[in-house]
Amino acid sequence: MLKDVLGHSVDEIAVLVGLSVPAVKAALHRGRETLRKTGEPATQATASAPSTTSPEIVRYVALFNARDWDGVRAMLAEEVRLDLVTRSRRNGRQEVSGYFGNYETFGGWYLVPAWLEGREVVAVFRSETESLPAYFIELAFSEGRLASIKDFRYVPYIAADARLVCLRPTPAP
Repeated sequence: MLKDVLGHSVDEIAVLVGLSVPAVKAALHRGRETLRKTGEPATQATASAPSTTSPEIVRYVALFNARDWDGVRAMLAEEVRLDLVTRSRRNGRQEVSGYFGNYETFGGWYLVPAWLEGREVVAVFRSETESLPAYFIELAFSEGRLASIKDFRYVPYIAADARLVCLRPTPAP
């Protein structure tokens, strides 16, 4: 919880709980494995996800897949928040604008609107030919503007155990 939910570094956790960094890493690994093994099967709500998606998500995905970074940045609210889960947090349009630079640099990413446990999300594929998403992103909008981004790129095990229901089929390899 300290690492994946609250965003503390391994070094911070070691100080907080009085353990060595290797001991914290081992405990983190054991805890994640236990969660993976005891995870509940997908709920009925996931299987019956809505067949539509919000216009804001559709626009974001279309702009992203077209690599229209200026268009994506134009969607940002002034006080937008970014949470790269377990890595960093950024606040404000100027700080968050740089986030898209990673996607510009490492091309091939492909987004698809999806549902996860009753929540609208965006499934992220490493390329259009991938059959399974690598991870997902939660987006929140306010008055048509992107108010927050919660990117699960650095915790891919969450998507590995999740049942994402993609609303548009991805191309076959």
